[in-house]
Formats: sequence, C-alpha cells, structure tokens
Amino acid sequence: MTDSDPSRGVALLSAAGFDAWETYHLRRTARTALLTGDSDLKFLAIEEAGLGIRACRRDRRGFVSTTNLGPQGLVDLLDRLDAVVRSADPEAPWPLAEHPGGAASGPQATSPAAPLDWREAESMLREAASGARGPGLAVGECRLRQAEDRISIRNSHGLAVAFERRRSSLSVACRTDSGDLSGRFSQFGATAWDLDPASAGRRASMRTAALAARKAPFPAMTTVVLGPWATASLLQRLTPHLAGEGERSWRPILGEAVGSGAMTLVDDPRLPGAGSSPFDDEGVSAEPLCLAAKGILRALAHHCGSAAKAGLASTGHGLRRGFAHLPEIGFHNLYLAGEPGITPEALLEKARPCLYLEELAGSPPFHAGYGRLLTGWGWAVRDGQPAEPVGPVCLADALPDLLLKLARVAGEPLTFPGGTAGTTALFEDVRITG
Repeated sequence: MTDSDPSRGVALLSAAGFDAWETYHLRRTARTALLTGDSDLKFLAIEEAGLGIRACRRDRRGFVSTTNLGPQGLVDLLDRLDAVVRSADPEAPWPLAEHPGGAASGPQATSPAAPLDWREAESMLREAASGARGPGLAVGECRLRQAEDRISIRNSHGLAVAFERRRSSLSVACRTDSGDLSGRFSQFGATAWDLDPASAGRRASMRTAALAARKAPFPAMTTVVLGPWATASLLQRLTPHLAGEGERSWRPILGEAVGSGAMTLVDDPRLPGAGSSPFDDEGVSAEPLCLAAKGILRALAHHCGSAAKAGLASTGHGLRRGFAHLPEIGFHNLYLAGEPGITPEALLEKARPCLYLEELAGSPPFHAGYGRLLTGWGWAVRDGQPAEPVGPVCLADALPDLLLKLARVAGEPLTFPGGTAGTTALFEDVRITG
C-alpha cells in the first residue's frame, strides 16, 4: 500500500466516463500509551489508510470506499462505483470544489510529527497519575494518544490538495477508594507537549471529589460562569443551528439576534488543535468565519452542496467523519470571543459569589433547542476562588434564552474535539434546579 496507489485510481477514473468525480485519501497513524493503576502499562500503534470516491454521470451519482489500495482493489472499487451510479435514482450532481485559477496543485503535506517516545510518554502518564491521587481517591486509567492524519483530495475540476492534521489527548480517570464513583478529565492539543499531565490529574481528582460530595444546588436564580470545557460543550449544542441546511428545532435568521451583545461567535480553523486545517474535506480553503457579532447572526456554515442550494459559496465547512463518509457541515474551532484585557481570574473576581461549572452534559447536539435542559458540576465561588463543590445542577433556561443572558467572556480559546473551543463565559440570572 503506497501513496502512489490513489494516483492510479485517479487515472482510472479519468478514463471511466464519469462527468465529475472526487477522491478523498486518508492515511492515519495513531500511537497510544495506557497506564492502569500503578503498574499496568501498555503501548499501541495503529496505521490505517482508506480511499473514498464519489462520482456523477449525468443525473445519477454514487459513493464507494475501500481500504484495499492495491491495483486490484482499485479496479474492484471502480467496478462497484459504476454499478452504484448506474442503479442510483436520478439526483442533481454533487457540487465539487474548484481550485482557484484551475491550478492542479495545492500546499504539500509538511514533514511528519515526531513519533511519541514511549519513555517520555510513560513519564507523562505517571505524572498525571500522581496528580490524580488524594484523600479517599485513587487513580484509575491514564491514556495518552497522539494521532496524525495525512489527507489528499483530488477531483475532476482541477483540485489537488494535500495536508496534515495532528492531535494529541491525555485522559485521566480517578475513582473513590470504594470504587463506586469515578470522574474523568481530558486535555487536548496539537502535540503531546501541549499537554499538562499534573494539571490533568488534579482536575480529575477535583471532579471526582465534586461528584462524590453532591452538595445542595445554588439558589434558583444566580450568576453562572462556565469554564472552557463547559463553554465548548454548550457550543456543541448550538452548532446544528448554525449550519446552512439540516433539521433544526430552532431556526435563527440572518440579521436577527441569537444572543446578547456580549456574544461574538467565531470559527477559526487556524487555531492550533484537533480541528485545525488549511482546507476542509472538500478541498475548500478554510478561513476564519464570524458567525455572530454582538449577538447578531451574520453568517451560516456551508459545504459545497448546501452553498449551491442557497446560491452562495462554500464557507469551508464540509467535514467528514472518515474516508468512508460523505462530507457533512461541521465546524473546526468554534468559540465565543473574549473581551480584550480581561482574564478568567478577573472575571471570577468580579462575579463573586457565583456558580462555576467545569463541565456540562445533556441532550446531544441534534436535539438542542427549547425544552432541552443541561446539567453540570462545579464549584461555589466565594472571594473569587472555588469553595465547596456543587452539583449536579440543572440549567433550567433553554439554549436560546441562555445565550441572551451572556454578560461577559474572557480568555483565549482552548480547542477540544468536536469542532468547538472554550473560553470562560459569565451568564447572569440563570435559573437553576437540583
């Protein structure tokens, strides 16, 4: 299996009589170090590659994929593609991206990231495990993962781009000595050196202690500050409503308010992190996009298909779950922009007393909207500092109403998987239930 094999598929496609076609080649290398308890240490390395092809012939279209990138595998793939297209129901062709100026080449993939050194990985895991211990607590599982994707996209419109995505994660699980309750905390970055093992361990132990305490909730109406993880989780529930097509229980309209004047919403694919890339998965250049400014909706996210239906250009938000999936509208690093000159610490100081939530959970993103509640765990903040744990608590305001209560945002965005990034956000007069 070599990088030249997909090029053979391109040559075969060119001679196969399709009116339009696109190939999406993904090669992934992932290395994982796993520490369970104090002594059980394991290392895993996985490499995989696959090719997806979509093509149109007049008013019929089809999509196929394979992990067999040898010559015979590619021939079999094109035979299946031809059969799928011939048997398909009539549909409008897929819009495909065109390279600016019709050029046949794009930015080349950079050199691979340095592989994870297992001795250094073990040192990081043991540091995280040490930080996760505390009175009545024990470390469970620590996992360090580094992955790199090499992506190549070509189509019959002259597009040819190649790029890389890199991401690392550190996950620490902590449990009570009785073993009946556990909490987990994860960090994410472009490389393993972006992670802080000691901090991840401490946060896992804090979360477990907060869950074990289960203190009574705050008053029914209070100021709530969401930490970066919680803010990113909140935005995940907002993303379906910012897509240019799809089913939505709440349909915000361009030019109308979707939040308070403190809400500026940006998707930036150039931030370092899991969602960062120079192109989306249709080969469209990925540029920063301001979706809302001072609470007013300014733009929606589009891939080539939704943009064509709306008579617009793609915004570079055609993303795939893998080579065997068609592009969907997705986000790179969506975040609430913070105020210049104010830090998260200063925000907490000004907000006291308040409820600080580390994490939110609740309805999946595709069910966001009215009638869906979010629950979270966190801390009562007194004198600007976390005091006793509070949780779980339920935010009784629906998502659209909660966004109207946004008062201030602080900090630089921290990127997370799933296309969102977190800052620290303060909401006033939030309704709380136990």
